[in-house]
Amino acid sequence: MAAGVSLANEQLATVAIQKEQSPELNKFSDLDESVIAEALSALTNRQRLVSQWILSQPEPVSFYTIANHFGIHIQTVRDILSNTIKRIETYGHQRICKEL
Repeated sequence: MAAGVSLANEQLATVAIQKEQSPELNKFSDLDESVIAEALSALTNRQRLVSQWILSQPEPVSFYTIANHFGIHIQTVRDILSNTIKRIETYGHQRICKEL
């Protein structure tokens, strides 16, 4: 876990430096936010609530941390996140097919 946190912090620092050196990266940041918002719109309220909380954390969080925050079992967190990923993948596939 500590290695993951360290890597995430290094990545954030690298992105910050790159944004300073290359302003066009801010456009991609806006795009990322719109893609995230669109993906979140495909989720159930519970999935959206958990996902938004995870995204708002400054560092990666464990299943245990998520479970403690929401007062649910770790297996419930795993199920929610697994179903969230499946739902986003399905939504993305449907959207791509509509554009074809």
